[in-house]
Amino acid sequence: MQTGSVPGCLEEIYRILNERILPDLLPEKQYQKYQEKVIHDNLMESCYFDGWEIALLDTPLLQRLRHIHQLGTAFLTYPSAIHTRFSHTLGVTTLAGDLYENLKRKKHLTKLKDENLWRNEKATVRMAGLLHDIGHTFFSHCSEKVAGPFWKKIMSDSKLFEPNPNPHEFIAYLIITSEYFKNYWTNTVKPESYDISIKLQDVASIIVGKIISKDKAYLTEIINGHYDVDKLEYLNRDAKTAGLPISYDKARYFQKIDIIEKDGKVSLVMGQGGIQCVEQLALGKIMLFPYVYQHHKVLTTDAIIQDIINKLLEKECVLENIKIQHPIDMLSFTDNDLLAYSAKSDDKDLNLLLGQIKSRTLPKRAFVFHREYLQESKNDNNSLEQKNINSFIKQIENPDELKELRQKIADEISSAVNCTHNYHEILITRPSLFRGLLSMSSAPIITKSNDCVPVDSLWLLSGWSEAHENKTDYVYFHVPGNICAIAYKIIVKYLNEKYGFTFQENKVLEHCKLKANE
Repeated sequence: MQTGSVPGCLEEIYRILNERILPDLLPEKQYQKYQEKVIHDNLMESCYFDGWEIALLDTPLLQRLRHIHQLGTAFLTYPSAIHTRFSHTLGVTTLAGDLYENLKRKKHLTKLKDENLWRNEKATVRMAGLLHDIGHTFFSHCSEKVAGPFWKKIMSDSKLFEPNPNPHEFIAYLIITSEYFKNYWTNTVKPESYDISIKLQDVASIIVGKIISKDKAYLTEIINGHYDVDKLEYLNRDAKTAGLPISYDKARYFQKIDIIEKDGKVSLVMGQGGIQCVEQLALGKIMLFPYVYQHHKVLTTDAIIQDIINKLLEKECVLENIKIQHPIDMLSFTDNDLLAYSAKSDDKDLNLLLGQIKSRTLPKRAFVFHREYLQESKNDNNSLEQKNINSFIKQIENPDELKELRQKIADEISSAVNCTHNYHEILITRPSLFRGLLSMSSAPIITKSNDCVPVDSLWLLSGWSEAHENKTDYVYFHVPGNICAIAYKIIVKYLNEKYGFTFQENKVLEHCKLKANE
């Protein structure tokens, strides 16, 4: 089954959620009033959760997040990076409440002096934090990348959002706005028994970054905006678990965030005295992206998982107890489900892929492409060279063309070594373009003269982003270690014949840790 061929109307997706998925993730039961609870976290310390939040946390819908790694397969490269979407969710919920409490002391909310409003708004943003990741499926962004084209088409056709959110956010939106979830919330959780009033549509809108109303824009921005607590949490947790010495001053960050009203829109803004806090976050991203998120080994293991997921989508039932008829069915499974069946499939390719992850038998770098590794053009035709680079990047970003290239390289290796190799053994990856700093560069800052300006006007983040991309825009070719040398020659020959590229061999070999004439 290919994701592009799946019936995709919203009505069909809601039907599957209501009839097949959510009855298992939110099983019906008699009403029970839960007591508040304190949950201890190594980063957030003692975190308080109200009874209604525990009622949601104790469902399979939330508990499944314990078995989904926050960083996909990064734990295979950074052994301590084993934290999950569940711990991240607890952190985001806690920070959302803390930030709202801080905002209550600001002039705009203080003048309202409405305890009921404050209580319900705080509950709304905490619920959005609690549910913001429920749309994630196994290995987080790995499965999201595979099913992404399907979900993006659904979002485009539905015209619900502008711009479109991330697929996992959209799935969370669909869950929360489903009839099954609404009934569960009303009849099983019974929010009125906890003296709160939350509009589920508001929670769903906050998660996808949709403004509820102009005068409530700050509520959305607490969870999904320039200064949201989601990135505040994951940057800290991801760095700590991966062992990177990154930190930020949360107390000052919260102290310097304020609320501004402009043309009726009430939004979050950072005081100029908090620019150092923005710098800390930006520098944290600059370190995390190349060292963790887009480390070449992490990209490789993520690519293996994506191949596994594609196999599952193609064949529907190749692993016992895992049947995916529609991309939304992936909600029923976690990382543990996928890894539990290693080497138990009848599919040899699938056994190979699962075995690589299970035993960490990973391919090696055979070639690395970077524009700085190209020989200087003799005719100084930079425009032609750039055109060819763009064509190459376009080729590897097209899933069908990428698969064809992988198979072509595998076929040529098979002929050269007289042994069959298939495209699953040839992995070609490229780090995602680093857009994090670009979005932060437009974040609003209130200057000492009370002007509202973008961060970029005080600190040129967009320039940092461009420089970072230019230095880290690699394309990695990974193959089994015993065929690296022949793969290197075949890849170099292919790129020369198709695009006219010639390389500074010493730089490429040094990056790949290969020896000349090996």
